[in-house]
Order: sequence, then C-alpha cells, then structure tokens
Amino acid sequence: MNTLPSNNLKKCRVRAGLTREKAAAAAQIDTKTLYRYENNMQYPNVYTALRLAAYYHRTVSELFPLESAEQSNQEKVNAPGSAAQNERENRRQ
Repeated sequence: MNTLPSNNLKKCRVRAGLTREKAAAAAQIDTKTLYRYENNMQYPNVYTALRLAAYYHRTVSELFPLESAEQSNQEKVNAPGSAAQNERENRRQ
C-alpha cells in the first residue's frame, strides 16, 4: 500500500539517465532499498537522504517535498472513518 507522500527521486534518476543500480551504489544503499524509496514504500534516514540530495545536486526538500507530506497527513485526518472525522461528526450531534 502506497501511504507515504510522493517524492522526486525517480524523476531525478531518470532525468540523469542513471540505472537504479548506479544510483543506489552512489548513495551506498541496496537497489531494493532505492526501489522502496522511489516508490514511496519507505523513507530514507537523514544521512541517506543527504547523500541522495548531494548526488542529484538537489536539496532534501526538493527530493522529499514537505507540502506533499502535509497534504497526505491532512487527507488522512479528513478521511471518512478517521478518528478526527468521527469526532467532528459527534460534535455536530
């Protein structure tokens, strides 16, 4: 299930004409790990995020936009059946 906010890792890698193997080696991570990062299945730790940002000549916030994280969190809060949604409905009654 894709629950993490979108990121720009894959876009940067493809634009640079790199294979996942080469990008993973440069970031000192496994190709499966990079796959999980690119497909929003897992977040990198801060050190790996910094290595990826340096490799792609981007900032961490360009690779992992905060706006999408905030939007994703807001969508979860407003989702039908969420605790926040249920609480709002109970207040209305």
